Amino acid sequence: MPTVLTMKFTINFLGYEQRLNIPMHFARSLLGEESKDVWMFAPGSIRGWSVRYITYTRKGSMWRARFENGWHQFVKENEL
Repeated sequence: MPTVLTMKFTINFLGYEQRLNIPMHFARSLLGEESKDVWMFAPGSIRGWSVRYITYTRKGSMWRARFENGWHQFVKENEL
């Protein structure tokens, strides 16, 4: 059975429509250090969106994590 993670973000910056930076503590502990596709569901929705979770490393250490490919469609279709 897949793991279900729930998170709530307050989005208050320009550019969030294309990508969303994820807090490092959350990214490392719950999503891991490898880039992968994740499924997102809006509250009360049965429709899912495939979103790319991308990690960036510098000198062998993860320093940034984002939701990118697919994030724009998720934001648009859920009117975020």
